[in-house]
Amino acid sequence: MEQEIISEERAIVSARQIYHDKWLWHFGYPLFATAMIFIANDNSFTDLISNPSFYTDLLFAFTVTYLSGFYLKKITVWLDKKKCWHNALKKRALLQLLAGVLLPLGACMLLEIVYLYSIGIPPRESSILYLEFPLSFLFLLLANLFYIVHYLLYSEQIKTIIIGPKKSISLPDFITVQIGFTEKQIPLADCAVIISKGKLLWLHSFDGEQYRLPGTMDEWEQKLNRADFYRLNRQFLAAHKVIRAIEQTATRKILVHLSLFAGEEVYVSKEKSAGFQHWWRTARPA
Repeated sequence: MEQEIISEERAIVSARQIYHDKWLWHFGYPLFATAMIFIANDNSFTDLISNPSFYTDLLFAFTVTYLSGFYLKKITVWLDKKKCWHNALKKRALLQLLAGVLLPLGACMLLEIVYLYSIGIPPRESSILYLEFPLSFLFLLLANLFYIVHYLLYSEQIKTIIIGPKKSISLPDFITVQIGFTEKQIPLADCAVIISKGKLLWLHSFDGEQYRLPGTMDEWEQKLNRADFYRLNRQFLAAHKVIRAIEQTATRKILVHLSLFAGEEVYVSKEKSAGFQHWWRTARPA
């Protein structure tokens, strides 16, 4: 008698995140790009906007800011799939720092140097080290912080169950019982019913013998083939062939007549009655 079971099952927790960051693109990034221009310049607003380089500076600031924002979102979503915050906090924090802050910061500074050379300003004569660099670092830090907080507050965890190959195992052909210091094997075909009384389990055979049984009713319910045995209630786990007849009661419970226990009233609850009747009519014991 064999039964297929699922084996090698393991759970992987990942996360699905949809970032609600429109305000960042509509207000945050434009505000930062504009602030970079005004903070880095000591001229008045009138003088600033009359300067021809003001508009190229503004275009450059917006371009770099939005490129950084686009990259940051892409790398954050990619890291969410590869290293979930819930699974590997330290590794993810390190990767976020390297890929989300330091790498784009270096790229921004490189673009800034190229831009300065293109407009005829040597980088050593500019404010890149004491102004643009710390401001860019702060911008990237705040943007990363937004995504991290958003993730931790609103992420939806998904538990993926990976099921390995199925294996076949043999169900027991007998039940081992203890009689004093002696073990005895009772063939499964001879086992009629397992009864729970006073926190002890007793196996009753078709020949009228009774044996003390180790374990719990739940454990034996799992061990025995569903086609052969059915858990009638908390006290009775019965073989199919020990059930002589069943009777529907006025309360929709099922009264089960057992061949070994004449006069014993054994009921199946109304909640389990449909499943039990289906088993009673369709099961084919081995």
